[in-house]
Amino acid sequence: PRIHPGPVDHNRNKSCIFRRPNPDVVAFVNDKKVKVDSAKFPAGTEVVHRCVDIGKYSFEGSARRRCVGGQWTGTEPLCLGLSQEYDYAQKAPTILFRHQVGQIAQSNDGKLVVYPGTVLHLECLWIRKYGTPHWEVSHKNRKYPEGWTSEPGRDSQLEYRLTIYHAKTEDSGMFTCVTPMGHQHAVEIVVSAVHCHSILEADGLILSTTVTKMNVKVVFSCESGRKLIGNEQAMCLPSGKWSATPPSCQKIPLCPYPGTSKSVTNSNVKFYYEISETIIFGCKNGYKLQGRTVLQCLDGGRWSGTVPTCHPIKKG
Repeated sequence: PRIHPGPVDHNRNKSCIFRRPNPDVVAFVNDKKVKVDSAKFPAGTEVVHRCVDIGKYSFEGSARRRCVGGQWTGTEPLCLGLSQEYDYAQKAPTILFRHQVGQIAQSNDGKLVVYPGTVLHLECLWIRKYGTPHWEVSHKNRKYPEGWTSEPGRDSQLEYRLTIYHAKTEDSGMFTCVTPMGHQHAVEIVVSAVHCHSILEADGLILSTTVTKMNVKVVFSCESGRKLIGNEQAMCLPSGKWSATPPSCQKIPLCPYPGTSKSVTNSNVKFYYEISETIIFGCKNGYKLQGRTVLQCLDGGRWSGTVPTCHPIKKG
């Protein structure tokens, strides 16, 4: 008897339409921010979501969604604005991040990545006359100082601060601010020495810095005689990847010395000429020029014509 093949799932490789959920949600594909409001992605694509600021919004829904059979897995992400000015009592509190000596960055999946050694202040916003909030930490590795901020320029009636001094790996965890009304907002902190791979200064590429630490920006340029093709700068992301690939430095084609002929004078004698450079030719006394007076170095390193010749002026 003939064996019939099973049903073919044609939907499996169907692409998905991505639509930006709302302006407060940021989406990433392959570590790159999705800047369009709608786009088509192939099957298997994973989109990672977070809020524009993980301290000022609470996230609901799926942080990671994959394209399967023309549909996105999980649930639509949503970012809800937390307590802002004049609206503190009835909502979860906003947390502001301030840091000294070191680096912090918000990861694509909504965590706060902190470079070891950083001094981090977490400011929980709450109107002081309505009571005092408190901080809850998911581990007991060490006690963190907390209290109303007394720093000059900060608002001691509004900012209830927890400080992580010189962050270490074991400080990683959930930090939750709980208000006297019972509303709370949590931030996951990951203390990690994030570095991107070293970029080689090859084939004429020049880097503004060789530091590879998180948040470092490198500006690319080329040595003389080469042209930059590609990205002009890149940043080390909290994922440990560069935001852009390094460019190449293409050799700018030059025109060689075009030669000369008897009694010809050259206004600009050298071994090589850059694109669009010109030479003006002339003749010595008693000679007449035949051909072009001016030659120009063209794209691709070729001359606009041949070197002219000089012929004696016939007397009589």
